[in-house]
Amino acid sequence: MGSRLVVAAVLAASLVVPGCALAQAPSLAPSIAPVAVPSPAGSPLAPAAPDASPVPDTSLTPAADPEETSVAGLPRGTIRLMAVGDVMLGRSIGKRIRTDGPGIVFGRVQRVLDRADLLVVNLECAITTSRDREDKHYTFKAPPVSVDALALAGVDMASIANNHAGDWGDQGLLDTLRHLAHRGIATAGAGRNRAEARAPVIVRRNGLSVAFLGYVDAFTESTGFNTKEWKAGPGRPGLALASTEAIRADVAAATSVADVVVVMIHAGYEYAPSPNAEQRRYARAALAAGATLVLGHHPHVLQGWTRKGSRLIHWSLGNFVFDRMGGASDTEILALDLSADGVSDVRTIPVRIVDGFPTLVS
Repeated sequence: MGSRLVVAAVLAASLVVPGCALAQAPSLAPSIAPVAVPSPAGSPLAPAAPDASPVPDTSLTPAADPEETSVAGLPRGTIRLMAVGDVMLGRSIGKRIRTDGPGIVFGRVQRVLDRADLLVVNLECAITTSRDREDKHYTFKAPPVSVDALALAGVDMASIANNHAGDWGDQGLLDTLRHLAHRGIATAGAGRNRAEARAPVIVRRNGLSVAFLGYVDAFTESTGFNTKEWKAGPGRPGLALASTEAIRADVAAATSVADVVVVMIHAGYEYAPSPNAEQRRYARAALAAGATLVLGHHPHVLQGWTRKGSRLIHWSLGNFVFDRMGGASDTEILALDLSADGVSDVRTIPVRIVDGFPTLVS
């Protein structure tokens, strides 16, 4: 769980986490190598530079893999990946982080998350102080200190491609990317321009390189807002918009620079018990192009998973950290073993959201 190393020196001397001790970090930080390299950690993101093409530049050679063993005790070339659903750190969650400390967010499930070699989430909010609020029904803004909750939990990668990443304007999106980069958390599905938003982020662990891609479907709400407005363009920050053509092209490119490709898709109908036609179409396109794992978000409820040989689609992971969602409180942690041969040993750990925070179900 590499992000713990990033925060340890900053927080260990001054932060007392109620109910959750900082887990022991591995001896070497994992290698995270985005194809679109961000600006130095801790510095503001540089202005977006025009890009010539929406297709990611996959010419970079991945960095050398560190000599690191699996936290889960798996043989080299195999990792235990854990994935959870929507993580929203604003509203009452943000207030509790300020009063009780960032460890309160994942403290009730931390002993399970500590067993992951790689932990991924969908970040369903902007981490910013921007006042540039979008004209839409729900706008989620989390305080900058909330990024410490993700780092303490050991989150390694967050998909930003969703219908709340741009709730507080371009500055809010850029702030989110900057805060996550400062804590060593990789991001997919968003960037300072179109090429960055669609570029795979590559995470290496225990001899395995995993490329992540993120996409958001085009959602329209009654205010008239549509996520197409946040589509990244040449020289314009934004998100990777889902289409079968983009997914096929990006996955095919990512297969040449990583052992495994994971696609995270924000699509579907809210509270629907099963996937819709768009979810199925995007997932088929991803697998056909060479993806091993597809992780879905947005419906706020679990929709189950489908196994296709050594590949897997989880249609919706539901919520994970979310307040005011009493009717969507049952969720889970997806845990699976991942290698160049595909997915094996798939398990789900039941979780219930209590007062906005994930809690293990005995």
